[in-house]
Amino acid sequence: MKTVYLVRHGQTNANLNHIIQGQTDTSLNETGLLQAQKVAEKLKIVRADLILSSDLSRAAQTARIIAEACDVPLEFDKNLREMSLGIWEGKKFEEIESTSLSKIWFEKPSQLRLEGAERLEKVQERVVTAIFDALKRCKTLIVVSHGLAIALFILHVNGLPIDSMWEYLMDNASVSKVILSDELTSVTQDNL
Repeated sequence: MKTVYLVRHGQTNANLNHIIQGQTDTSLNETGLLQAQKVAEKLKIVRADLILSSDLSRAAQTARIIAEACDVPLEFDKNLREMSLGIWEGKKFEEIESTSLSKIWFEKPSQLRLEGAERLEKVQERVVTAIFDALKRCKTLIVVSHGLAIALFILHVNGLPIDSMWEYLMDNASVSKVILSDELTSVTQDNL
């Protein structure tokens, strides 16, 4: 049996101001730093073998705080980055709400074809591969990543379609625990 704790990074000013980040490299704000410390305190009891994090600053900062508090080795993997959202990055959500692509994005995201953006299937593939490769080396893993990336992993382990990803989007600094075994996959979520 393997256990994965999926942690979404703490808050950034872009999160606070409803700005699409994607792979734009943003840092935690003051609230995000406090959130990361709360998550770290909570995860001290986990006794993880490894923390694997996206290399984008907001995730890396969160992961470093957790690694220091838990005294766990930390590695970075660019495959855990958020989905690249192309021409939408840096725009406020309200700017894209009136576009025809927005309707597709929120109703059938797997069908989105956006200039410069990754396909969701490719994002899911790279995230799943990174996590399962790390699990070959450890039993208990903490993964620090991004909202869509984490949702896509949860969908994969539960055999659910990509178009249901909005139901699995976590809040900043939320933790989901995934237990993987041959017979059972279970996911529990804990919002701090």
